[in-house]
Amino acid sequence: MTSPFKPAADQTQDTPLRQAARWSILLNEAPGDDETRLAFEQWLDQSPAHAVAWADVGHVSQLLQRAPVASLPARRRPRRWIAAASGMAAALVLVVAMGPSMATRLSADHVAAVGQEDVIALADGSIVRLAPGSAIKVDLTSHRRDVRLLAGEAYFEAAPDRARPFHVQTGDARVTVLGTGFNVRLGEVGTDIAVRHGRVRVDRTDDASVLLTDGEWSRAGSGTAKLGLGSPQVVGAWSGDRMVAVDQTVADMLGDARRRHHGAIILTNGRLAPRTVTGAYDMRDPAAGLAVMMQPLGGKVRRITPWLIIVS
Repeated sequence: MTSPFKPAADQTQDTPLRQAARWSILLNEAPGDDETRLAFEQWLDQSPAHAVAWADVGHVSQLLQRAPVASLPARRRPRRWIAAASGMAAALVLVVAMGPSMATRLSADHVAAVGQEDVIALADGSIVRLAPGSAIKVDLTSHRRDVRLLAGEAYFEAAPDRARPFHVQTGDARVTVLGTGFNVRLGEVGTDIAVRHGRVRVDRTDDASVLLTDGEWSRAGSGTAKLGLGSPQVVGAWSGDRMVAVDQTVADMLGDARRRHHGAIILTNGRLAPRTVTGAYDMRDPAAGLAVMMQPLGGKVRRITPWLIIVS
């Protein structure tokens, strides 16, 4: 059997987790196919990363089995609902597997669960407020104070220490401060840094630097940078139940929403992804909050099941 999971030349983001999720779907659809099982076992043996990814998808599958299933009254329940529910479950496995990997969670020192924020008091007196579904790694010594944001978003109140500047690192930027309140967020294509009070220096991977102060923000990634000015009170104003956007793309905001929703949120219209929104959105009911966000853009939000939301 020729594996359908070998990435094409332009599929550079075909990660082991994506492959594992697709294997899960295929094996469920063809449980008695010996050729499929053999091809899967060959893929599994190719790399230790495949085994880790497969274990991660197995955990997601267990969550799916425990998830409540919305049902129609018996007289209205068409047989095709069974197939549709099966397809939605498979889609959920794939979407969740595209989130933070097991390797990210294992390497993190602090992880906030989906839908829950966490407040962390560091040994140097600094405070970190971790957004839902986010993760950080902390390295505090007598000589340095380094934090790496591995996933999601965090608001930092860095304790002053002139001998040890406080650093926050992402794949796109490094933030350096002495004593400042600021927010760092990993988006779809880069890093957003915003300052509530104080001053920070942002060093980008292209060797460019910028200084930010109260209310100023910077977006770095994909070789480009963007600067802006807003209200300092908005910086870090998010919570586990509320998302705040200032000229953020729909793609980024849906990423934030997924970290607050115990299930999948799927965007079916790619033209909406780069559109921008500004506002505060109540996510106690994710579908309702997203409907408010999408209404000015002409988008529609449908709650298919308690754990599956479609944005179109």
